[in-house]
Amino acid sequence: MKALTYSAIALAAAALFAACDDDRDDNPVIAPASEFALNTPTYVNQFLDLGQTDSLDFSWSQPSWGFPVVADYTVELSKSGDFITSYAEQIADESGETKADYYQFDVVNSCRVKLGGYDFDKAIAALSSWEGDEDVPAEQDVYVRIMAVPKGKSVPSDLQICSNVVKLSVRPYYVVLKNADPEMWYLLGSCIGDGKWDNKPEALGVSNFPMSIVSGSKYDSKTGKGTLVFNGYLTTEGFKIFSTLGSWDGQFGMDGGAFVFVDKGNPGNIVVPSNGYYTIKLDNQSNEIISMEPYAGTPAVYPSISISGDFNGWAKDDAMTQFNTVASMEGHNHLWSYNLEVPAGGTKVKFLTTGSWNTNWGGSEFPYGVGVSEGGNISVPEGAYIVTFNDVDGSYAFTAK
Repeated sequence: MKALTYSAIALAAAALFAACDDDRDDNPVIAPASEFALNTPTYVNQFLDLGQTDSLDFSWSQPSWGFPVVADYTVELSKSGDFITSYAEQIADESGETKADYYQFDVVNSCRVKLGGYDFDKAIAALSSWEGDEDVPAEQDVYVRIMAVPKGKSVPSDLQICSNVVKLSVRPYYVVLKNADPEMWYLLGSCIGDGKWDNKPEALGVSNFPMSIVSGSKYDSKTGKGTLVFNGYLTTEGFKIFSTLGSWDGQFGMDGGAFVFVDKGNPGNIVVPSNGYYTIKLDNQSNEIISMEPYAGTPAVYPSISISGDFNGWAKDDAMTQFNTVASMEGHNHLWSYNLEVPAGGTKVKFLTTGSWNTNWGGSEFPYGVGVSEGGNISVPEGAYIVTFNDVDGSYAFTAK
């Protein structure tokens, strides 16, 4: 009886293994797609004035990779229709020798997208060498296609597929191309500013303060993401670092002594081991705090910092407002703010110790930069700004109101 029982068990096990092998053979295997079509837009035979066009609607079929697959889609635009070298490749080439013949818009995950007339025009401008209105043609043929790849697959991939090409005739207009400004992150907390934990835009320079770009670092031309730094005095009272003025979504805090990032929620405060000067480095591409270490050196403490420029006749006594006002920061303030109204035509500015040009900082970058001793004048266009300045490292920010 026992022998019969053991034989039955063995047969059942063999059947089970066979079934598993069969399932493996029948599992679908993703294969190169064979069907993918960009639908012909209703406006394909119309002449499109991009300056008068709110949006352009594109739709396409879902590629067939043998079974339903979530895909990443990219609209691509070319002036020649060749689609050989992307604008991203041109930007990545520091030599400046690479010339793009097509532009890729942001990735989408649905089979339909609306592109603004301005975005469409900007893509054409990125592939051109216009220096002014006189260089812009009255009519331009452009070629559009869709590139698809299964979500999570790298590009290029043997699984990516491109649709048919649609030709459009448009009237472009001159637009100044500009890379995205660096994406700022901000400090606030019990030892920051007035200690009120106010993250609103109007509290910039009062309760919250921007980090700084890293001089010489590169930032993503589309997103502005990269490495940020803060150099300054901090106490054990605690603080946090957040990404968007007026929102609590996207914060750095601490949990169990380790740095944590949360999209939503309320992490614990970041707490330094002892009161003192620190350097914090943050990467907002990977969403991680790279380091928080004691600052190398002992910064000079200035009783007052002023801002000077065309707007105030290069005065030496137009004092900025002291940012750190909580009691624990007394004697250690290095952060300053100022409400600046720039008239038509713009202005040039520098920072200095109030009443004397002996110690001053200037720079060439806008709206974020790192000023250097005896540096050049900072060019600021017309507008209203909250100006912030850190005299520890000379970093500055002009945040539009």
